[in-house]
Amino acid sequence: MKKRSGFVSNSSSSSYVILLPDKFNINYVDFEKYQEAIDKYETSRESIVSAFNDFVSAKCLWIEENYAGYEVLREMFDPYVIAEVKMGPNAGQLILADKNVVKKVMDEK
Repeated sequence: MKKRSGFVSNSSSSSYVILLPDKFNINYVDFEKYQEAIDKYETSRESIVSAFNDFVSAKCLWIEENYAGYEVLREMFDPYVIAEVKMGPNAGQLILADKNVVKKVMDEK
């Protein structure tokens, strides 16, 4: 695993580990900020919220499951990416980090 700085252009070859803040609430996201991506992937706010809920409940979201939702969330989560994992073609996913595990690792350092 390596640290990343910015997303790569071919997101299907990488997976991203996301650590969301405790107070992150999708309903308070400024969707206008992501309107270009929403339009590009021909999706809607409702679809993004649905993809986010799937992501949180499953702790991951595969690009094949919801391509448009994945791509918009990937952009939205840019500030919360803590790792990029190179996995090869068609392996892209967003992975929700477990805060307790991250805290334990950080406390051990």
